[in-house]
Amino acid sequence: MNKICINASNLQGGGGVQVAVSFLYKLSESKEYASTINVVVSSVVSIELSKLNVQVNNFASYKVFNCYGFECAFKTWPNYEVIFTIFGPFYSFFYRGKSIVGFAQPWIIGDLKDMKKTHSFLLFYKLRLKFFIQRVIFALNSTEFIVEADFVKDALYKDSLYISKKIHIVSNSISQIFHETSNWESVKLPKKSSLVLGYLGKNYAHKNTKLFPEIILFLRDKFGIHLDIFVTFSDEEWDSCSSIFRQHVTNIGPITIKQCPNFYMSVDGVISLSLLECFSVLPLEAIFMRRPLFLSDRRFHKDIALNYATYVDPLSVEDISNKIFNYYFSQEINKNLIDKDRGHDYINSLPSASDRFSNYIKILKDS
Repeated sequence: MNKICINASNLQGGGGVQVAVSFLYKLSESKEYASTINVVVSSVVSIELSKLNVQVNNFASYKVFNCYGFECAFKTWPNYEVIFTIFGPFYSFFYRGKSIVGFAQPWIIGDLKDMKKTHSFLLFYKLRLKFFIQRVIFALNSTEFIVEADFVKDALYKDSLYISKKIHIVSNSISQIFHETSNWESVKLPKKSSLVLGYLGKNYAHKNTKLFPEIILFLRDKFGIHLDIFVTFSDEEWDSCSSIFRQHVTNIGPITIKQCPNFYMSVDGVISLSLLECFSVLPLEAIFMRRPLFLSDRRFHKDIALNYATYVDPLSVEDISNKIFNYYFSQEINKNLIDKDRGHDYINSLPSASDRFSNYIKILKDS
């Protein structure tokens, strides 16, 4: 397998980094495979690996290189037989070997009607153009795909560009760190108000976070409830938010994988109003940590969280706010709170990070 390269050079944040770090952590511990596989990672992934004391010298080779989109198309790759890009697209005009690419781009396969409703004409069609180009690049530079859910595979096979591709399904999972309480690190949060919800993730357009200040104001004005929402945005993401958003929402900045469990433990609940996803691990993490969970009522969430979440209309501030209020303050609702212990057991029954590692390795061996 010494002609195989794991490529995580394009991952700069979000769930993709967590998946890459989890896989490479497991790979570094494998006496059978680590020394036979080459690894290329971004500086962000490299920093996370170092925080986990991952022995990168165990790999056949290890390089840090930051790939920022299309500029990487002119990069010349060594003569690897297989490159596995954990999440694509893989940009290259020159590589001619087998390219296995993780696919998790909902703008390419998703129903965009919500996005059209919630974004300006200019922004919507600018993003449509961007992901149309990515759709073509995925097709041109990928021999096989790895996806995280059945519906993603089904959607890809409906696209004429992908109908001839081999597609594998490898389920996502929570990081092993969630099971290792001794390795959890503290996270410094502001003083809590009467109620705090957390959002752990990037501020992509389809994440629909712009409703957060409206929810805060609705709960204050209608019910007299002081809600804080803590987000984990980078400085660049935070600076791009509106002044109203920055006035009412609290940004604690990006956190490490080791800090994630304590972030969940420090908030009263978790919220995701996403309009598009291929797969999101946030619901799994929140359920495992026994946190109340408020999710957009879309298939990509319901297939994951089942009945262990409160589902809301992600286009209605009133519906979201009323359901948050009812969950925490309505005695009638409190009689039927979601069984958090059963939810925790449900997450433990799902494929683990070790299972994901084994599935990735099998695909690479068979290639």
